This record gives sequence, C-alpha cells and structure tokens, in this order.
Amino acid sequence: MNSTQILSETFASHEHLAPDADLALDGIQHRVSTLRQSRIAVAGVVTTVAAMAVGGAVLAGAARHTAHDPAAHQPMAATTQVAPAPDYVTIAAGWLPPGKVLQTGLSNGFGRQTHGYDVTATGGTSTHVLVSTEPGTALPTTYKLGTPHDLTVGGLPAREWSVDDWYYLAILQLDGQVVAVEIRGGPNQGKGLDGSAAALTAVGQKVGANLDLNRHDSINPSFGLSDLPAGVEVRAVNRDHQSGTAYTIASPSAQPPSQPTDYARVSEFAGTWASAGGNPALQGRLVQGHPTYVISGRAFPGLWIDSVRPGVSISIFGGPGVTTMADVYEIADGLILTH
Repeated sequence: MNSTQILSETFASHEHLAPDADLALDGIQHRVSTLRQSRIAVAGVVTTVAAMAVGGAVLAGAARHTAHDPAAHQPMAATTQVAPAPDYVTIAAGWLPPGKVLQTGLSNGFGRQTHGYDVTATGGTSTHVLVSTEPGTALPTTYKLGTPHDLTVGGLPAREWSVDDWYYLAILQLDGQVVAVEIRGGPNQGKGLDGSAAALTAVGQKVGANLDLNRHDSINPSFGLSDLPAGVEVRAVNRDHQSGTAYTIASPSAQPPSQPTDYARVSEFAGTWASAGGNPALQGRLVQGHPTYVISGRAFPGLWIDSVRPGVSISIFGGPGVTTMADVYEIADGLILTH
C-alpha cells in the first residue's frame, strides 16, 4: 500500500466525523459527528480499537517548543501556549430503551456536542441513539426521511421525522441551543425495536423528554497534545469506541468543517505502518522513540507515528495553520502518550 492509499483510507475511516451523505443532499450538515460513530467501516490501515485507554488530556498552558528541523529535533527555549480543549460534554441521555448499553462515543467541537449509545435488546437487535446539542435559533426544516411533525416536548417547540429505521427529533431550547435525538439500527444494521416508525417515535420522544443537559462528562482522550504551531488551537475532541481519539486543530475563528479534511487532524488507529503495507522508504525521524513515516499526496503534509502503544499508531495531517513538516513534527514532539 502506498502513501496515497494510506491517506485515502485514513480519511475514509473518519467518515463518521463528516455529515451523513443522505442528509447532506438535503442541505443539512450535521457538522463534526453523526451516527456513523457506532458503525465505522474500517478499511486497510484501520482496524477496530477494541478498548479505549482512559486518561491523558489536552493540557492547557503546556510548554511548547519553537519550530524545528524535522530531520533533527533540537528543542529550543520553551514558551507558554494556552490551548484549552473542549474535552467534556454537557449532554447525555437520561433515559434509554431497555437493553445492554454501550457508550459509543463523545465529541465536542465548533459548538456542537454529541453523545452516542448502542442499545442491544434481548435477541441481539441493536439500536443506536445519538443525542446532540449545538447553537441554533430555529428548528431544522427539511429532511426527506419521513414527513415532519411539529410538537412540544417539555413545553418547548420541537419537530420530528420518523421512518421504519430512522428517527430524528429536534427541540429548540430557551438558551439558543437546539438539542436533538437521532435513532437508527445499530452495528448489525438491524432496524431496532419492532422495526416500525411508531416504535421509534415513542422511544425518541421519551429520550428527548429526559435529556440531561447539565452534565460534565469527560471525553477521556487516550492521548493528549501539548505543543501546537502559533495561531491554531484544539477546536474539537472526539473519542469513539472503535476508532479511538481524534483532535481537530484550527484557528480560533475557523468555522465548523464541511468535511474532516478541512483542518489539521491528529488521530489514533489500530495497526502499524508495516501491517498497513506502508513503504519503509518513507521513514522520518524518531518521535519520542517511535518510528515515523512521512505521508504526502495532498496540499498539506502528514506523518504516521508508529506503535505509540502496542497495536496503536497516531497520524497527523496538516491543514490551515499546520502547513509544513516542521509544524507537523512540532505537534508530534508534544504528544502526551499514555499507556
């Protein structure tokens, strides 16, 4: 596998961080994260990260190094960079349908938060529930999956759509936020519940009526960042039970991305460069004792840091504000790796 293929598959593996394609056709952008968080189709370089290692965090006020030559790391005098990360979520489901519950992922970025769950009922049928909140002063207007129905939930204006395998409920809050509940069949692609729109509607309305909007649940990233190029900061943190931890790095004024590749990203993956069929000739310099491989083929440089933990590697792809290999290595040298 060449570096271009690895790059393509890396982006494909983070499809869940982009808007759902069907809904995007209707002009609806779910921004950073959608329900695909629970059903990531992982190709080539990416296999399932079966268990997330908790601990580690993005450290505000950590020491940063000045830019350096990627061929030979020469640390310079440290200065202070404050780059607070949105490393927690305030929304959670206060009620879920009966069954075994697996928390599938949490994300916070660009003003949007999500909290996902897989609920497996007796008999193995799986249903995915995603609750979210983001700034908004009006309810969404167009989906083509069912007919919109206006209602009130807890005395607040709401709008819902329901078909046999998909349900969406948006509730307009008094504080200028829109909270939402989205339900689909889970990883086994089953429709969940009894397979009817009416059943999903009943469940979705109950989830919506019992949302907890005053939580402070840590995203618990499995690695952290301490050193970023000037002018950018951590704008989004995502932890998924399959693909692991990912950070989006952009300027403080950057708008929500329309696709994952809009901004620089730091992501972890299961596997090694060799298991992915990477070209050993692309090897870069060591980062914290770990081999690295340079990835090219797009407008911004990329780097694979091999085996930061047994069977887990990290990739860094540049973007606006992270435009050189020196920038990429700066981030790599500042990784806070946990075991």
